[in-house]
Amino acid sequence: MAPLCRNLKHLIGRESSMSDVATFEGSSGHALRDAPAAAAPLTGLSISSTRRVADVEAAWRAFTAEGVESPGQIYDFIRLWIEAHEIPERDQLFVVAALNGRPVALLPLWRQRRFGGSFYGWFPGTHVGCGAPLVDRRRLASLSAGERVALWQAVGRSIKGADFVYLRAVPQWAPIPDAGGEPPE
Repeated sequence: MAPLCRNLKHLIGRESSMSDVATFEGSSGHALRDAPAAAAPLTGLSISSTRRVADVEAAWRAFTAEGVESPGQIYDFIRLWIEAHEIPERDQLFVVAALNGRPVALLPLWRQRRFGGSFYGWFPGTHVGCGAPLVDRRRLASLSAGERVALWQAVGRSIKGADFVYLRAVPQWAPIPDAGGEPPE
């Protein structure tokens, strides 16, 4: 369980305890709530979600035009994964964060049920290595640490419909609030 907690550090800027993860509940955002306060308000942010992969195809392909870090970030791979595993729309969630009307992040999530609970995680799970959000790296890197915290807090609060969110293997370049992390060139 420790890798999950350590990986959350890339989004919230501190080590997390399992109780943070277990009580995340998309709408409560417990693990993100204790992150450093935003240095400045993030204006122009909107969060939308859909249960249909086709609805996010244009944004997805724009994010991956310069390459991907994992097969789990390839639109056609995930579309075929959904078909092959017969994942019903009710268990698919595609969250898009936009700044001033332009997408800055997309999280393709699959709701699964295990051990009496439900969680959202990356579609391919651990089968292909690093699952990750699709992001506009330049725009994300241009935000202050506090603005990135505000963005991920808003994304976390928007995810509803599961007991918790399990985002394993967030890429190491993910900016770490208050630590000055930047994506590679």
